[in-house]
Amino acid sequence: MNTIKNHVIKAVTCSLLAALVFCTGCNSFMERMAERRAQREEDEKYLFDNDEDFLNFYRKEIRNALMNRDKSALLDLFCETVVANTCDIDEGAEYLMEMEEWDDIGVLRSDSSGYKGYSPDGHYLFVNAWEDISVGDIEYRMYFSGYANRYVEEKSISKFSEEDTGLTNLLICELDDDNNPIDPPYSAISGIYHPGRLELEIIFDTVVNTYSSTNDDGSYIDSMTDEALESIMTPELLKSADKDELEAFITFIRYGSQSKKNDYYVFLDEKNGSYILTATIRFELEDSSLTLLIKDGLIDGAAFCDGTDPDMPGSGEITGFYGVVD
Repeated sequence: MNTIKNHVIKAVTCSLLAALVFCTGCNSFMERMAERRAQREEDEKYLFDNDEDFLNFYRKEIRNALMNRDKSALLDLFCETVVANTCDIDEGAEYLMEMEEWDDIGVLRSDSSGYKGYSPDGHYLFVNAWEDISVGDIEYRMYFSGYANRYVEEKSISKFSEEDTGLTNLLICELDDDNNPIDPPYSAISGIYHPGRLELEIIFDTVVNTYSSTNDDGSYIDSMTDEALESIMTPELLKSADKDELEAFITFIRYGSQSKKNDYYVFLDEKNGSYILTATIRFELEDSSLTLLIKDGLIDGAAFCDGTDPDMPGSGEITGFYGVVD
C-alpha cells in the first residue's frame, strides 16, 4: 500500500514540476515582452523615423543574435503579431542558428528603402533592407523588412502600436561570385525563411505576382495559361469546385496581378495537415483578404473578400473560390 502511495506522490510531484517548468517558460516569454514594451515606452529604442536608422539598428541586432546563438533575442526583434500568427517561426530560427558558424561575421554592403502608408485607421513607415555579410570565404545577403513605426487611430488619438512594430520578414541566402543572391532571393511569407517553405513561397508568388513567373529558360511568362494555373491546384479542387468560381479565381490571378501589391503581413498557419496562407493585399486600391489552403504543395481551396478582418476567412474550411465568405 505504501508503495502505491509513494508512486502517487512521485507522479503528482513530477506533474507539478512539469507544470512549474512550463509556466516558468511562459512567464519568461511574457516577461521579455513586458520588458520590451517598457523599454520602447521609455526611450523609443524600437521606434524609428527613417529607413536608415531602422537598417542600422536591426542589422546589428540580427548579427548579434546569430553570433551569440540566441534564438530568443532573434525572435524578440519581430512584431508580436508575426510571432503569434506564424506556425513555423521557431523552425526558421533554428534553421538560421544551424546553417553556419556565425562566430566571426564581416560586414560588406548594406542598403534600405522605406515607404509611408496612410489610412483612416492610422499610419506607418515600412522598411525593406538588406546587408551583405561574410563568414570565412562565403558571402551571404540578409534581407529583412518590417515596421519602423506604426500608429493606430483610436477615438481621434494617435497611439503607438507596439505589437505591430518590428521585423516582419528575415531571409539569409548565399551569394554567387557576382554578388547575386542564390535562390530564393526574397521571402514574402512573414517570419523567417527556411527550405521547408519553398513550395509555399512559389505558390504564393504565382498567385500574387504571376507577371514575374518565368519559363525554364528564364524568360517571362506574359500570359499564364489555364493549364499552367490548374497545375498548381489539387485534382480534388478542380473536380469539386464550381466552374464559375474556379474561372473567377483564375481570372483574378491572371489579370489582377499588375494591380495587386503585397504591402502587409502574410500569415502562415497549419491545420489538419494543410497550410493556410492569409494575406492582406491591395487590389484595385482597396485592402482585401486573400486566403489559400495548401495541401501537398498545391492549392486545395481559396477565398478572397473585402476588408482585412483576420477572422474572415482564415478558418481553412474553404472549397473553390469565393468573392464573399460567409
